[in-house]
Amino acid sequence: MGITIAQIQDAKLRELAAKVDGSFKGETKGNKVLDDCEMEIFTSQVKSAGLDAEYEEFLKIHKQTQAAGKEFDVNKAATEQTRIEEKIKTAKEKIANLREKLAEIENRPESAKKEKCKAIGCWSGFGVGAIPGTIASIVMETFIPAVVLSGAGALVGLGIGLGVYYLTRSKDEEKAYSENNKKEYAQTQAALKAAEQELQKSKLELQHFMNTL
Repeated sequence: MGITIAQIQDAKLRELAAKVDGSFKGETKGNKVLDDCEMEIFTSQVKSAGLDAEYEEFLKIHKQTQAAGKEFDVNKAATEQTRIEEKIKTAKEKIANLREKLAEIENRPESAKKEKCKAIGCWSGFGVGAIPGTIASIVMETFIPAVVLSGAGALVGLGIGLGVYYLTRSKDEEKAYSENNKKEYAQTQAALKAAEQELQKSKLELQHFMNTL
């Protein structure tokens, strides 16, 4: 937990803290806060400058102020924690949805038209096969002919449907369909990467927030 240099009322301590912050070789250099990584250097400088008494008095007041602030802001802290946790939850849900979408795109048929022809052929064949099958079932008093002929009709219809697809397919349509899928996949991948980064950022935010409590 850092100490904001502006909070240090003693002029000598404040000047010393500013020097430590300005000369520190790290990411927190010059941020006008004595961070945890700078405190050891600062306390060492305090002893060398003979400012132990001033520092002890400052720490006493600082701790009292912090304690009062924490007690006063307990509801505010809870609200902030909830806000960050909701961000994490939302990011996780978004990532799960995007991964499902990627899987859906990967499992799409190579052509929408092909699947349509297959479906039409199967159901048409099934219907055609069911007619003589039903008649035979009535005569033979068993459902077996209807099931067998309906299944055979569906297989024949599947073959017809595929044949219709390959005879009527357009190379331009196939190319456009494929390119649209690739574009959507790339966009979804980019969105997934951004969501994963946002999740990591929110987790770090929560970790930092919890460290300040």
